[in-house]
Amino acid sequence: MLALALLPLAVSGMRSPTLAASSLLASKTPAIDGVLALRGGGALGPLDVEMLANIQLIAHLLYSVELNVRTLTNPSRKYFNSVDSPWLTLFGSLHGFMTAALGYAMLKGGMGAAPVSQIITAWYTLTVAVLLYQTQVSKSCKTNQPLYIVGTLAALGLYVNFV
Repeated sequence: MLALALLPLAVSGMRSPTLAASSLLASKTPAIDGVLALRGGGALGPLDVEMLANIQLIAHLLYSVELNVRTLTNPSRKYFNSVDSPWLTLFGSLHGFMTAALGYAMLKGGMGAAPVSQIITAWYTLTVAVLLYQTQVSKSCKTNQPLYIVGTLAALGLYVNFV
């Protein structure tokens, strides 16, 4: 009982743990801010994250048109030397939906260029992994052309967004 009666007196003389933590962080804030300023701030000349997001959205739109409009290039024959591929239709539809959703989010929804570019860069990196498997392991993709284009866009996105 006596310990409970003395507890308020003992606690009142102690520093608050949140104050101690905030004073510790306050002394290191300039160093942390400097590190965070470097992350995500890469640019290649005039190519910054806003311009890259616009380039990626346009490239994404053109790629989805190529995959979805069969009369233009016949992508199944062009890439896989087959008559029709339902997976390619699904992949093209995902590209089209993603382009529309991210374009709307960036232009009308107030989403910044950086998250849009990071999402598309992640998608391109996944696409590069699939294309590497299809060209090198399974040999189902007969040309390396999409690997070069998507790989370049993925590398640019990784540099501008995450370096």
